[in-house]
Amino acid sequence: MDEKLVTAAQFDTPENAHLAKIDLENAGIPCFVGDENMPIAGLYYTLSAGGIKILVRKSDLERAREVLQEAQNSHFDWNQVDFTSFEEQQ
Repeated sequence: MDEKLVTAAQFDTPENAHLAKIDLENAGIPCFVGDENMPIAGLYYTLSAGGIKILVRKSDLERAREVLQEAQNSHFDWNQVDFTSFEEQQ
């Protein structure tokens, strides 16, 4: 049975999301970058849609957040990352 995908983190740019994706994949966590083409639609639309998301299986969510927090000093400005899951926002 396929598991539901949930948002592990949200980013302001596709580049930052893909750097996080690399960290997750190196940790053995499959993931998907969602809404990465939103900046084409414009900044305000991207922000209103919740930014660029890293999606993981629900069972991997806790570990994914741990991996991302461990890597927080490695690639980009983590002050611009939202760790609130999409489910928690609703």
